Amino acid sequence: MWKKFKGLFVPSPESQAAWRVFLRIESAVLFLGALAMFWKLAVPPPRWGLFVLFAILPETGWLAYLYHRKPSRWPALIYNAVHSYVTPILLLMLLWKFAPLYLLGWVANIAFLRVLGFGFHAPPRA
Repeated sequence: MWKKFKGLFVPSPESQAAWRVFLRIESAVLFLGALAMFWKLAVPPPRWGLFVLFAILPETGWLAYLYHRKPSRWPALIYNAVHSYVTPILLLMLLWKFAPLYLLGWVANIAFLRVLGFGFHAPPRA
């Protein structure tokens, strides 16, 4: 399972591949769970337009890359903050009194991107 590489123990390629498959399955479950929660918990009829809007909204994190022409760590930090589960789930918990179930679209977006294999961006090395 573990191999020694340059003095460090690292997981074998087989276990890394299995881990990636597990993470994609986990993200698929989160994606379907966000859809199901919105469909069941939203006041009838559910506003799918708001759900889709908040599913597309995190992609504005790419604008940080357009603003910074030179290689910088800020665009990656902004993109990673927008594409982290912490932000929408924290907002859901803080605003639960107002029933912001459309924020589940944000969670669905993050989960869908991770199912496709996209993850966090690494800042450029200096």
